[in-house]
Amino acid sequence: MGRGPAERVGGRISPIAYLDAKYDPVEVVRALIEANPKLTERKSRRGLRRILGNQGQQWGEAATTVLDEYYEPSDHDPNHREATETRRCPFCGETVTKGGLPDHLTDYPDT
Repeated sequence: MGRGPAERVGGRISPIAYLDAKYDPVEVVRALIEANPKLTERKSRRGLRRILGNQGQQWGEAATTVLDEYYEPSDHDPNHREATETRRCPFCGETVTKGGLPDHLTDYPDT
């Protein structure tokens, strides 16, 4: 995996050594999480998927496959957005799903 600020993953992690030609990214992501079980406590499924996906498409796809093993299905919706992430609409004050504000605003033609 690439080198980046430890803050992105919530602190220092145990590195995983691997050979690209020998190991499938799914195996590497699984080994990374098994060596660093607090990752799934410190980061949301979506956040961890984003961090791993920033390393390249193959890592994002591997993360999508592996993270389902470590997070409860209720922790995310089929679009992999956190089910509990919400924000308040700045126009009406209604609570909307994070990322759902644009669709919500279509109900308000003055916005």
